[in-house]
Amino acid sequence: MTNGEVLVHGENRVYQTPGLVELMGVMRRLCTLTLVAIGLLGCGPKPSSTSPPVAQDVDGAEPPLEEEPMPREEPAVQPAEDEIPKAPISIPNGRLYDGYVLGGLPSKKQFDDAYAAGFESAMSLMDNAEDGIRDIAPYASSLGVRYIRFTVRDKDDLNESMAWQFASTLSMLGQPSIIHSAGGERAGAMFALMAFFVDEVSAENALAIGKRAGMGSLEAHLRTVLVR
Repeated sequence: MTNGEVLVHGENRVYQTPGLVELMGVMRRLCTLTLVAIGLLGCGPKPSSTSPPVAQDVDGAEPPLEEEPMPREEPAVQPAEDEIPKAPISIPNGRLYDGYVLGGLPSKKQFDDAYAAGFESAMSLMDNAEDGIRDIAPYASSLGVRYIRFTVRDKDDLNESMAWQFASTLSMLGQPSIIHSAGGERAGAMFALMAFFVDEVSAENALAIGKRAGMGSLEAHLRTVLVR
């Protein structure tokens, strides 16, 4: 067989075409080179995982994850104690409660100032035998003050019946008004009694009202009275 012949297989005959033998050899070599190149590409290093690298300490151990700081809890704000409103006029132990000025027996000068400030009514819880009242009551009336007497002599008068009478008498007073006893404690105690028996608040709330109204040392006795 000479170079350049094409081999045809069939009927036990073989024919050769000149010049194609070299061309087929070149094509085989190209195929071989292509397969080798593909094999080399397939043997390269595999791509790394898409996960980012993990940071490590110097000794190779993985560092602990930093915990997010917990939000700082603000301390609970404690409510401040109720401040006692100051009376708009000056009287002994004076305080403003529920639109009334409560306290001790005012002096003549204090009644002058109170009347000039628009206080045209007052209630006294003092007995006629107590010091000072005999002079002050007629003086206040002479100014034009409507002066009401509601006598609370001692602890025995701190009861439910007196609470209802006090509430009824209080309704006759206009505002602004002065409600006074000798030092102011009985005035505060009567508001505590009225709150408990008339307004039907709890004993503790009634005592809190009494404190704000100035009942002072009468609290211990009222605790024995404010019982249903």
